[in-house]
Amino acid sequence: MSTIQVQVDDQMKMDADVLFAHYGMDIATAMRILLQFALNNKELVLLMQQQQEEDEFARLSPETQQAVIDARLRQNLFGPYQSGKAAVAAMLED
Repeated sequence: MSTIQVQVDDQMKMDADVLFAHYGMDIATAMRILLQFALNNKELVLLMQQQQEEDEFARLSPETQQAVIDARLRQNLFGPYQSGKAAVAAMLED
């Protein structure tokens, strides 16, 4: 096994730490995945799902974005309802 050393500035390292932590890995693991992907596919194009999710989120209306945030944080929620009909009736009350 060989060792590869890469120099990056402090800000890039902090940004990379945050990004890869979102996927549950460190920079070394991410680099191994990138290298293995490049060798297997003979290309360096590796899309990470987080960016696609962020792009989709950005296209939502502000009201929908807030509803998604509320749902993820489990705040401003109503229910549970006894039936779908009761849930729809509650939505139509406003």
